[in-house]
Amino acid sequence: MKAHLDALINSCSQCRISSRPFIMYYLILLFLLCFATPVLITTSLNVFIQSAVRHTTYEVVSHHQWLTLVRGTSTYYEYAYTRRQ
Repeated sequence: MKAHLDALINSCSQCRISSRPFIMYYLILLFLLCFATPVLITTSLNVFIQSAVRHTTYEVVSHHQWLTLVRGTSTYYEYAYTRRQ
């Protein structure tokens, strides 16, 4: 990660951001906005859906919602893992 940040900082002669902590905080904020927040919102909605359809004929919907969330997060982690190598 450090080598990637060094390359990012040194790649642009017009770049005026030279603070490594600023870039790290920016990347953390980007992660929280783009990944963690949607996952938390989707998880809370799935809990609501599951409680609403429990013991009804629509219980399959809640299982499908959880599977969709798990598949989406696993796809993200697979992508992030392959990008680091």
